[in-house]
Formats: sequence, C-alpha cells, structure tokens
Amino acid sequence: MPGDRARLHAHALEAIESLFGGRPPSPGAATMGEYREHPVDALAADLADLASLAAGARDSGALEEAARLYLRRAAERAEHRFQNAAAGEFWKRLSLRVEGAGRVEALRRAAGVRLHAAEFAEARGILGEALAEARRAGVRVLEGRILRELGKLHRLLGNVEESRRLHGEGLDVHRACGERRHETVEDAFRRALDIHRANGIERDEGVDRCGLALLLLASGRVEEARRAWDEGAALARGKASYGDAADLEGEMRAACLRAGIPAFAGLLPSPRGSGPRE
Repeated sequence: MPGDRARLHAHALEAIESLFGGRPPSPGAATMGEYREHPVDALAADLADLASLAAGARDSGALEEAARLYLRRAAERAEHRFQNAAAGEFWKRLSLRVEGAGRVEALRRAAGVRLHAAEFAEARGILGEALAEARRAGVRVLEGRILRELGKLHRLLGNVEESRRLHGEGLDVHRACGERRHETVEDAFRRALDIHRANGIERDEGVDRCGLALLLLASGRVEEARRAWDEGAALARGKASYGDAADLEGEMRAACLRAGIPAFAGLLPSPRGSGPRE
C-alpha cells in the first residue's frame, strides 16, 4: 500500500540519519545560511528523494522540510566542488519547494552557478525568473541584487550600455530600500554594509566589502582598497558561495593587474585547504 511504502521510506531516512549523527541543522530560509559540511552530505541528494517519497507518512510537514534541507545541502556541496550542472539542478529543484525570499535566493544561486560556468543564456533566463519572483514577493533587497547580477552578465557579454542600465536600476532599488536618493555608488555600498552588519549577515557584508574594494581600486585609492578587501575577505572566505568567491577573485586579480600592483589575498582556499591563496 502507498502508506506502507511511505512509512518504510521514513524509517529508512531515520536509520541513515542516525548512522551519520542525526539530521544537519537547518539554516534561515531567506539567505540559505552558511554552509558547513556535514558527514551525511555525501548522500544529501538521495536523502532528499527519500524524504519526498516518505512525505505520505506521518508528520509529512517535517519530511517536506527534510527534503528541502537535503536539496539545499546537495546544491551547496556540488557548488563547493565546482559541479555546476548538478548544483544548478539542485537549486532549481529547491526553488520549486520554497516560497518568497527563499525561492528568490534559490533561483539566484541556480543562476550564479550557470554564470560561473559561462552558461550565459541559461543564467539570463533563471535571473529573469528570479527577478519576476522577487518583485511578486516584494523582496526589494534581492530584486536590487539580481538587477546588478544581470548587469554583470551583460558586461561579460559585452553589452556595456545594458550593463550600466541594469546596474543603475539595481542601485536605485537599494537606495529606495535605504530611503537614499542622492547616493554615489560608494555611498550605496557603505549603506549596504551598515545593513548587513546590523543584521549580522557576515557573508553578504564580506562580499559587498570586497565589491567596495574593487570600486576603490578603480578610483586609484589602492591602500583603502587593500584594507577593504582584506576585511571583506576575512568575512566572506569560506562563507560566500564558490561562484561568488571565484567571480570576485577573478575581478580582483584583473583589477590589480590593470593597476600594476600585486594581487590581494585570494578568497578561494588553497588546493590543500590550508588557507587563502596569494
């Protein structure tokens, strides 16, 4: 009977989890939280399927939550291993199981791994979906971020004017969130940093502080840029997604080359995981 099979799947899920020290903790839905590998993550994709099959058993709400948790962990594990196709698929699957800010962020992460893999058409389509969802859900901060990521995509495609337009729209949204009308780009970055710091979101603070460093470097303020980068890297290293970290590090190295200075400390771990790359 279907109910009996669902109960068997639920028992199997519990048994496997017990072998690995229990279920990993669940992060916040809006930011997807900070990824820290758990021994069970190697089986996360299979456990997500198992939890879905078990959802007809008792406590189906908890099993649905388990399916979402393991899909997210499967996505982040694949992303950390540069398995972009698998990570993108897991993020997309997760986006179908969550709502609001959680769905927007899952779509944004799905687009991010496609962008990192230079799959520009796929990334553009998913970012468009994420933007529409952010507007429906009224998640203005994520709407602004997605607009700026669309701007970045168009810059990589060589569409300079469209890139500037989208980046400007994203900044306008961020300014509206902070009720600021006449900010410079640097002001917008610093305002975003204040918001991240107030909410204790170290990952986003680190990523935006590194972005501020690139802006300072472009304006010739090398020492300020180096300090901002070091501060941002200390916060973002190991917390930012590999896609975001790799993109920022690539932009930083190119900017330092243009400025004729040595590259700043990297965001990605060394091949042996012994620390930041120089």
